[in-house]
Parts: sequence; C-alpha cells; structure tokens
Amino acid sequence: MNYNDYILFVPGTDKKNNTVVAFSAATVPKGKFSFSNLFSNKSFNTILVNTSNNNWYNGDGNSALTCKQYAKAITDLIEDNNLTGSIIALGGSMGAYGAINIGKLINADTIIAFGLEHKLFMHGSKSEKYYIEKNLKIIPNISKGTEFHGEQYVVTGGRDLIDYYNSMVYCKKQNISLFLLPDKPHSLPPYIFNKISPNRLLHEEKISSSLLCSCLGAEQELPKDIDIVFASKLLDSIQFLKQNNAVFEEKCDILNECYQESYNNILKAHYLKLMAEIEVKKKNFPDALELYYKALNLFPGFKEIYAPLVAIQRRFDLSLSLELSERFIDSHQPELLDPNLQMLYQHGINRYSNKEYSEAIDLLEDFSRSRPFHEHAAFLILQSKNQVQSKMDYMRYYNEYVERFPNSKFNPQD
Repeated sequence: MNYNDYILFVPGTDKKNNTVVAFSAATVPKGKFSFSNLFSNKSFNTILVNTSNNNWYNGDGNSALTCKQYAKAITDLIEDNNLTGSIIALGGSMGAYGAINIGKLINADTIIAFGLEHKLFMHGSKSEKYYIEKNLKIIPNISKGTEFHGEQYVVTGGRDLIDYYNSMVYCKKQNISLFLLPDKPHSLPPYIFNKISPNRLLHEEKISSSLLCSCLGAEQELPKDIDIVFASKLLDSIQFLKQNNAVFEEKCDILNECYQESYNNILKAHYLKLMAEIEVKKKNFPDALELYYKALNLFPGFKEIYAPLVAIQRRFDLSLSLELSERFIDSHQPELLDPNLQMLYQHGINRYSNKEYSEAIDLLEDFSRSRPFHEHAAFLILQSKNQVQSKMDYMRYYNEYVERFPNSKFNPQD
C-alpha cells in the first residue's frame, strides 16, 4: 500500500509553528485531500490525511490503514521533520471521526471536530450513505478507553439534526462544551475557512474556547439531558413515520412532552417542521402553513423550511409567497445544498406564476445546472421561453426537452 496516496506533508514557514493534521471527509478520491486548497501557503505545517473506500478511518490493515497505522505514520512524519509546535487534529464529517480517533492516538494538543457523527450508521446519516462496509459485525466506537489530556472542540450546525444529536451525546460523555453554529448545515469547514483566515485560528500557540467562539461566531453550550432525549425521539420519529404510521402515532405524546419541556428553539423548530410535514401528507395545508411559520419564528435561519413554506403559501396567496421567496433568496449566499437549490426552484415557480418569465428562466436555469433532469423545472423554462423568446430559440429548447424527457408527464406544445 502506498502511504503517499493517503498522507501528504506540506511544510509551513517554520518547523516551530503549529502542525495541523487535517482529515478528509467522505468521497474525496485517492491521492486528493480535503483542505488542500484552504490550507495552502499558510504559516503552519500541514499533514493532509485521507482514507480509502469511505471507511471512516477503520481499515483492515491490508487494503486500508488502521487507526494505529495512521497514528504511527503521522507521528513518524512529525518526528522525522522535527516539527516542534502544537499539534492540531481537525476534520469534518468522516474527517471529524478520524480527527478524534487518531488525534487521541497521536497525543494532539487540540482536536477540532466539525459535523461529528459519534454513532455510525444512523438512519439518514452520512455514514449510512457513504460507508462502504455497512455490514461490519463490530461498529467501532470513537477511541473507547483512550485517555486524552488535550483540548477537544466539537462544532456543529443546528440545521442538521443528526449532527446536533451526535455532538450533544459525545460532548455530554466527554463533559465538554459544544460549539453551535445555529443556522449552518452539515458541511462546515468550507464555510468556516472561507469566512476566516485559517492562520487566524490555527497559527495560535494555544486555541482557547473564547478564540474559537470569536473566530467562528459560535454559541458555546453544555448539552442538556432533555435536549438529547428530545433530539433522539425526533430522529426515531422521522424514521418510524417513513416506516409505520401506527408506531409513529404512539411516539407523538412523548415528542409533545419534550417540546413542552425544552427551551431549545432549534429542536422545537425541528419538531414543528416534522408536524408540518405530517399535515402536508394529510393535505391539511392551512395547519401545515401555521406550523411552518411557528418554526420560522423560533429558528429564522432554518433554511430547510423555506422552500416548503413558500410552496404552501403560494396555494393561498401568490404575492405573499413571492415576497417570502424574494426575502429568502436575498438572505443568504447561495450554497450548492438541497435547501438552497429548492429555494431557487420555488422562487422560479413564483416568478413564472407571476408572469415574470425572463426572471423565471434565469432562476430555473441556475437550478437546472445542479438538477439537469428535474422535469418540471425544464418544463417551466420551456413554457417561459415560449412567452419571451423567438420561435427559433423556443424550438431549439423544445427539441432538447423532448430528447431529454421523451415520456414527459407534462404537455409542451410545439
């Protein structure tokens, strides 16, 4: 096995500066590394780490490295290059798992985990989606029994319920604070290190909780038992709702008790979103709309409710729906994440419904670049082009549409 495919040393300006051991997230190809662009040309030394087959840094020692093999290779690199500064292990998602497991084994001074999954293979989790060997007889724990005397920081986004729950559980077990970015999703490192200079955070001799809060704008909190139970019951209910409505109905009373007892507005908003989705399934749109608005009032940065709220509001009042979609589109920089793409789509529908066809084309074409086989978006683009573009341009797009969707459930007219 060629270690160079999975571990890369990038020297900084001085060997006495900090060394950042950065663990890649899932789906990064062999020979490539997360953070390679974000951390290039920085004062600190960098050891970039990746693994094969999205195995959460739990190889068998033959086709993929074990945690102990990674630890030895990283420790050897540090000693061979006489790197004497503080060691910082960090990563996001799968990389957070690696940073904690292997960071403890190399005696890192500081571990920073973004978007942590403490418990693997939860329904809807990234490990369930990407982990290749899902049928392992033993699911590895995070450094069970490994003593660690450095600083641990777990940073999570409030919009991802699985991350929030896992981070609360891990921090509670470790008796450490959680650093919460309420309005952020799972993918945190690109947002964080595009917002702040990595040098500002990672060049410091000692990373303190106050420095972390200052750099990230995070809220520091100690997880509460009621919130851990609430998040756990919410995740269970989401799974049961998809599988068995009868079992879900039994859990509603417990969920409602947690909702009444908790002071955590983020979890309460997740609960209201779930209740709204149930009303949508029942086609009870007025109650669903009310629940979505309640969730929005509790958690204004909860982007996952923007698109469904706009879509339901359009059933009752197009002008108000258009006002909402304008506000939501303008309230954030676009991210290539589903909630943001869905807002492009809903705003495009609103523009089309309001007969603003040129604006609808721009929005829906932006959406279609990431969702090229979304039939309804393509159909609305076609219908809009028929209103504002020449017959030749319309027919060109019409032929592309028919070729892409030969069995279209919509009925464009040539």
